[in-house]
Amino acid sequence: MLVIRDVQLAAFQRVKDEEFARWTAEQLRLTAPELATPLPDEQLLGRILRTVDIGRGFGLRAPLLLLRFSLLALRHGPNVHRHAQVQAILENPRLTPETRLDRLEGLPPEFWQSLAVNQGSHAWGPIDAGTGNSPA
Repeated sequence: MLVIRDVQLAAFQRVKDEEFARWTAEQLRLTAPELATPLPDEQLLGRILRTVDIGRGFGLRAPLLLLRFSLLALRHGPNVHRHAQVQAILENPRLTPETRLDRLEGLPPEFWQSLAVNQGSHAWGPIDAGTGNSPA
């Protein structure tokens, strides 16, 4: 009987995540070059991996949903999910993951502009592309 250990599954997931991050980076370069172009590849991949981890924590699993969430976080800052109104939408159990993102994307520009005052590119901190996390 073949036994696959958790550490082996984690390694497979990591490879899959890195492939997804590369694909997402390509999509961002095509659809939102203002977010992707100024960043070196390693930094962009690290940010994407970080947003994927955060998105999964809110039940976002499908690649398109993770892409949409990554775009929101790259556009509005890595801590966008911590804002009370955003968090309330992301944690609402009555909404499907797709509806949660629809609601977030439907928030007025004034809301997003108010977030921009509190977050800038410095909010990302140093990102290690190998893990998607800030180094310790």
